[in-house]
Amino acid sequence: MKRLIVVIAAAIFAVSCQSEPEFTTTEGGIKFRLLVDEPGQEVQANELMLMKMSQFVNDSLLFSTPSKVGDVLNPSRDNVPEELRYVLQQCSIGDSVELQMTAKQYVEMVGGFYPDGVDSLDVISWRIKVDDIGPELELFERYKAKAEELSAGQLEADIESLKAYAVNNNLDYQQTEEGLLFVVLQEGNGEFPQLGQNVSVNYTVKMMDGTFVDTSYEEVAKENNAYSEQRPGGYAPISFQLGGQGIIPGWNIGIPKFSKGGKGIMLIPSKFAYGERGRGQIGPDTNLIFDIEVVDFQ
Repeated sequence: MKRLIVVIAAAIFAVSCQSEPEFTTTEGGIKFRLLVDEPGQEVQANELMLMKMSQFVNDSLLFSTPSKVGDVLNPSRDNVPEELRYVLQQCSIGDSVELQMTAKQYVEMVGGFYPDGVDSLDVISWRIKVDDIGPELELFERYKAKAEELSAGQLEADIESLKAYAVNNNLDYQQTEEGLLFVVLQEGNGEFPQLGQNVSVNYTVKMMDGTFVDTSYEEVAKENNAYSEQRPGGYAPISFQLGGQGIIPGWNIGIPKFSKGGKGIMLIPSKFAYGERGRGQIGPDTNLIFDIEVVDFQ
């Protein structure tokens, strides 16, 4: 019986090894293999590809495509490295391809510097999934439609999540047309800021799990072990033009709901914060909770 088990196990191992595609080596020494090879027409001259890409070094993520939809690339253009162009031109819709190269080959192919902590002989792996191929105008129309579909779904989920947070924290919220939730804790003087005016606001921002992110209050920064003497501008209300590009969209939506001297909370869906790309410690699709005070505007 034991011998039979060993034979069966060996057979299974042999089949699993055979099912793993072998690598092909390009003229430049880059290894690649198709992990998923779907039947279909390969990319034609000047057609664009919609793809998702991730890069790993020693099993640690080095880079991944920021957008859930993927990135659009024209593999025929001269700014695409020749080795990568060669591999992509053999792919059709639905294909997944893996590339392997040393960090030295990686730097030579894409330019720039070695990633932090990476040695020249470390192996960098790329995983690429081709989701769509087509002429530029057609592909961008499909890209836009897919992006809008995903964004709408994410916003709906974020709003429901923020509503649950508000209920669990006994917050008597109101909701804007866009889906931002806000709570007025202290009424101001009844004068509300208008788009185009310069507004000064104090704030503290955290994530839904309570993780502290930032504040304009010195004492709050110290309480959260986040105080820095090198903070640009020090700890003071921040000033900005309402409706301008220098702030997240959620502030342009929510701040006009508070009059001068008013205080409250803004519960901002990720779409109106830092979206699917995130920023710094704020990861992709992260809702933000702001405690704010409208100090002044003119």
